[in-house]
Amino acid sequence: MGRYQGLLKMTDDFALGGISYNPEAVLKSSSKGWGYGRIDHVHAESEHTVEVKREQPTLILFDAGAATDGMSWLDGKRSTGPRCLDRKIDLIPAHSEFSGNFHGRGKIAYTAITIDERLAAFLPSGDKGLVLSPLFTLNEPRIRWLSERFVSVDDPLHRESIAILLLVEMSKVEVREYRSALPALKLRYLKEYVLENLHRPMDLEELAGCVGLSPFYFSREFKKAIGVSPYQYVIECRLQLANGLIVDTDRSILDIALACGFSSGSQFSKVFSDKFGMTPSMARKQSR
Repeated sequence: MGRYQGLLKMTDDFALGGISYNPEAVLKSSSKGWGYGRIDHVHAESEHTVEVKREQPTLILFDAGAATDGMSWLDGKRSTGPRCLDRKIDLIPAHSEFSGNFHGRGKIAYTAITIDERLAAFLPSGDKGLVLSPLFTLNEPRIRWLSERFVSVDDPLHRESIAILLLVEMSKVEVREYRSALPALKLRYLKEYVLENLHRPMDLEELAGCVGLSPFYFSREFKKAIGVSPYQYVIECRLQLANGLIVDTDRSILDIALACGFSSGSQFSKVFSDKFGMTPSMARKQSR
């Protein structure tokens, strides 16, 4: 079977087994089942909304894309704001309802893997089962490598063995989240707080106070959890929001700079150029 089966416009979730898009979405996809689940490759272009509800846990492996002006929700609660998706991983638990929207002219490509929780019986914990919590925008090289191996192999026994290893690795992430001073729930709240306050200055003491940590301890734990400093993360969020406004609106560059929390147009232009290799005006011209 080829990687993509052609151009689709879908109104229901039949073809993708619990993943549905709005009728206007432009998609390419291919799917196949395996002994304990299924594998779906999806390539979505233009603005779209997506909903995921499956009876099994689903790993989403993003190949490319950025939801620079999008949001997502899990079971009715906001789970993410604008984010870079390149080679990141989401985990949607069984029976959870995920929904997201994407605004812009870009594209998002990903592989969705479902793994039947019955395989948990082969884990050391035996028939106690496995409870997986939602995780978003993970940067886990080991899980990424195992998932890519899982997709590429054809032998059923080999694939099932890798699936069991994937469950083990996901369990390890769960344990790290539980022990972390910044577990998933606190990080989610913090990310929401940052997104809601991008229009104004924020300092380290303020962000640390949001999660009840000292500034020094917060900085260390934040970088350990996210991979960048709090300052770099806030700047990245400001730039992603600004880039979406530059591409999708006719607001002035200065207005966008101030609305995204930059102190001046010149500061915004320098930071934007360092990130994207072009000025905001060039980025707007290139997108039109």
